[in-house]
Amino acid sequence: MKLSILQHVLLFLVLAGASSAHGDIFAWVDEEGTRHFSNRIPPVQAVGVRTLDEVPFDAQADLERREQEQREQEAMAWREIAEREAALARQESLIEATYQ
Repeated sequence: MKLSILQHVLLFLVLAGASSAHGDIFAWVDEEGTRHFSNRIPPVQAVGVRTLDEVPFDAQADLERREQEQREQEAMAWREIAEREAALARQESLIEATYQ
């Protein structure tokens, strides 16, 4: 089977794309000191290149995390309400004591 130049180029692009599509995340610092994170291979002049494993998305774990965060926010709001009510009660008792 004889492949044309165009078919060779297309084959190369498909294979090159497949090799970088396995989910790695790259972290590096550029010449200006800016830190980058990407799923594309960093430029050659990049410094401190690290490959991080991509963590797959877990919808159930994400839902549980968001529900937990909501419960914590609600608890914090209730504590804040209780603190404000206690402060208000102290102020009212001071006012009553002043006018008795």
